[in-house]
Amino acid sequence: MATHTKRDNSNLRVMQRHALSLYFFSIHFESWDPLNTGIDFLNTKITIVFYIAVMSVGLKGLKSLKPFKLFLLPIIFLFIIQTVSGYIYQRPGHTDYFSIVFFLNMIVFLLMLIHQQRDSRALVQALNFYVSGGLIMVCFFLLGIETDYSFQGRASIFGSNANAVGINLSIVGLLMALRLFVDKKISFNLKLIYLSFAPLILFFIASTGSRSSFISFFSGLLVLIIFKKEKPIRKVTSLIIGFFISFLISLYFLNNKIIGSRLGRAIDEGDLSGRDELWVTISELANINALWGIGHTGYSFETIYLYGQYTSAHNVFVETLITGGVFSLVLIIIFFWKIIIRAFSNYKVIDNVSSLVFLMPITVTVVVAHPFGTKIVWALFVMIITSQYQSNMVRTKRIKNENRQN
Repeated sequence: MATHTKRDNSNLRVMQRHALSLYFFSIHFESWDPLNTGIDFLNTKITIVFYIAVMSVGLKGLKSLKPFKLFLLPIIFLFIIQTVSGYIYQRPGHTDYFSIVFFLNMIVFLLMLIHQQRDSRALVQALNFYVSGGLIMVCFFLLGIETDYSFQGRASIFGSNANAVGINLSIVGLLMALRLFVDKKISFNLKLIYLSFAPLILFFIASTGSRSSFISFFSGLLVLIIFKKEKPIRKVTSLIIGFFISFLISLYFLNNKIIGSRLGRAIDEGDLSGRDELWVTISELANINALWGIGHTGYSFETIYLYGQYTSAHNVFVETLITGGVFSLVLIIIFFWKIIIRAFSNYKVIDNVSSLVFLMPITVTVVVAHPFGTKIVWALFVMIITSQYQSNMVRTKRIKNENRQN
């Protein structure tokens, strides 16, 4: 009977791990609609629901979330404030006060925190599938499948926003770099595949014309080169090679006809594609309800009235101030500050350089986009938050095995 129960638990764990991997894999294809259903983000909606359903089977371990309450409470209260404010500030045609995307991402965030403590390999395998999905998307791009260049000659795929595609690619590139330079167990064949795809990913990122994606990848790569701990002689060699590679990459991007001009304007003229002017004008909407905000319904209504169409704030702090007021702004600052502190603590305590690397794409999405709408960023949050707990669990398990053998 005990053996049968153990086998059932093992099968459930495998299914849960595969469900999370399938979800991560589908992120790259969330906008692809080959059957013309007209349903937005159908693929990830299916895989998210599947993951939630599988994780809900015999769900236990909610107490395991207690060590992470300082990360969870700001997100939960932020969602509640924005939802209530949105409900109060409904207008004709603007009644979607409950953000299903934010809600599902938040639920998956909670489940991943639980999952990662149950199964230390779950998130690692899922991120590997995320990389695999990215490499397949690169193949689609090279073959011209569902690829579009209609917006200022910038490449997009599956109808996705070019910046969103670029950010996903930059994270794929950083995950590959971490596997290549940090993971000592990586196989020769996988290393060969990653090295073969590396220039193709850089080409795809450049083709999107996304400066935020370039900054995300380039800054993450520099952090890996500078902060990866090695013996002194090897460190000097790594720094020389790393900076040389970084120089070649920056040279390529600056001379690329699609992204080069955009980077040049940003460097020479401080051009932010009008984001700086937008931040000034759109921030005035915060005065409508400074303390509690106007929710997503009010935000949608007011931006359409102000600009003639729905307009993203392109900055999570500005948008949060408008949708949730000062109280929500404080909550989100607390959350990101805790993430930064934990990332540096991971590096100091357990030599976890990946946490510092992950901070780069997170920071970029915070400044020029919205990290809570970027699904893979939630996984980076979980990796940063749980790293020390995972390390302690592995150490404890190793000690128990050693004592058992003795």
